[in-house]
Amino acid sequence: MNMYLLISCSEDGDSYNLFDNLDQAKESFKEAKDSKWNQMVVLCSPKPGDSFGFGSHGFYGCEVIEEWDSWEDE
Repeated sequence: MNMYLLISCSEDGDSYNLFDNLDQAKESFKEAKDSKWNQMVVLCSPKPGDSFGFGSHGFYGCEVIEEWDSWEDE
């Protein structure tokens, strides 16, 4: 079974949501992206046992399905 992780980053902190349905995950990505509170949103599909996260060159370590950064919209 594939798992999908939605990471929403705001000034107040990050939130993480797990999904087993890609369509639901994509809908939540859209909602998180449209929220005025988030500065970055990443929808990814991590593999069991693999490390992933944010580094100096952005998000790394797993398949990124969709990614949005408010800085790119300016």
